[in-house]
Amino acid sequence: MDQLPLFLLDLLFRPENVRQLQIDNLNEEEVSLLTRTCAQHRIGPLLSESIKKANLSVPDTLSDYLAKANKKSIQRYLAIQSELIAINKLFSENEIPLVVLKGAVISSDVYPSPHLRPMRDLDVLIERKDTKKAVQLLKDNGYTPEINLDVFDLDATKDFPNIYSPHRRCIIELHIQVLDSHPKRPDLLDVLDCKEFAKSASDILKHSKYNYHHFSDTIMLLHLAIHASYSHTFNCGPLFISDIGMLIQRNEVNWPRFWELCEEGQWTKGCLITLQIVELYWSNVTIDWPTSQDSFTHNLNLSSIAALSLQNLEYKEGIGLRKNIATQHWFIYALKKLIIPKANLARAYNIEVTSWKLYLFYIIRPFNRLMSFFRTKNDPDTKTSVQVHTYLESKD
Repeated sequence: MDQLPLFLLDLLFRPENVRQLQIDNLNEEEVSLLTRTCAQHRIGPLLSESIKKANLSVPDTLSDYLAKANKKSIQRYLAIQSELIAINKLFSENEIPLVVLKGAVISSDVYPSPHLRPMRDLDVLIERKDTKKAVQLLKDNGYTPEINLDVFDLDATKDFPNIYSPHRRCIIELHIQVLDSHPKRPDLLDVLDCKEFAKSASDILKHSKYNYHHFSDTIMLLHLAIHASYSHTFNCGPLFISDIGMLIQRNEVNWPRFWELCEEGQWTKGCLITLQIVELYWSNVTIDWPTSQDSFTHNLNLSSIAALSLQNLEYKEGIGLRKNIATQHWFIYALKKLIIPKANLARAYNIEVTSWKLYLFYIIRPFNRLMSFFRTKNDPDTKTSVQVHTYLESKD
């Protein structure tokens, strides 16, 4: 059971290493866990395609789930693309420039079939000065925020709470910056900041059939690599491996510029590990490594880091505290997690921000975090996560 994440990663990305006998020997509990993991991390369609290409067969329970996941992903893709077209038209008519992020672009422009890359929501980047106008425009056209955005502190977050499309077919996430502040360089301007995109919107590639703006392959790769390593310590689902693998196969990455941006933002360590994992699990990728690669040596196990992408999400808060204890940031981290604005707490627990019950969760929240902390004590993934985080935070 402990090796199941590594087995699943092989089944996803290196099926030639999997023998049919290994699948046949899975017990009912393991098959059930594989199915739940696929659902949680949205990898059903990709797994189905991998199994088909390798001419492998899986138990009926998993096979039935994969068939349903394929159908659901196709329906979801059509719904999200429909919303994207509507929002792009709505914002364009009202002179609000936007850039489409992550899944909606990657599924259409990178994957051979868009349903292979399921999406939870639609992420779009707008300028901070357009936030109130954009929200009001969406509300006037039938979109519904999950909480009252009038009380939400827009200056304290990089994105809004969820906004539901009419008929709740899709969740819209409006972003006002792409990345969190860098932990070692809080003074460093985000090289992907929307202020930069606003000045060069006309230069952003428009090679999508839907005629919306998105970043070039080089910037998209940087975004994906930083998001996987620094924002999530690789606990973001294994789709980051296929996203990056397929993106690189397009051969449009400007590698000198990519590594230049990595050095400028002090993201080289995280991006190197991310691409090392992609090279390990994704065949036929050509990566132009920087000349400084040897100066960023580490003793981390790449397969163990990749397995973090399938980590139990219930441990997320406990692991976060342990990582920050290891790097002596635990006190600030704890304060940020426990003393949060009412609007953020309402979002986390799906409670009206004006409800008196909200104050109870200021008591419940520390207890939940503490329990999560103790549950991670003997978890092997926690040790790996702490090691990776400590390495990324260490001085060069």
